[in-house]
Amino acid sequence: YREAIPLLKQALASIPDELGVHFDLAIAYSELGRMDEARAEVLTLKQLNPQLTAKGVESGLRINNRALRTRFVDDLRKAGLK
Repeated sequence: YREAIPLLKQALASIPDELGVHFDLAIAYSELGRMDEARAEVLTLKQLNPQLTAKGVESGLRINNRALRTRFVDDLRKAGLK
């Protein structure tokens, strides 16, 4: 996660409204315990898509590994996604 953050930030420089990059950043920050930054990413996600919910994210994630999918959604919930 630590190595992914600079790459994700670089991607945002080119595509600042890309939801997937903000999701990935929020998860990476949460996994590293950087909750202020994770919350900021979730806030951005909510600004880009006000209807966004943790339940909606969980049903839309294309991750076959249920434990990993649950972990990522839990990361987003910890960061404030309802």
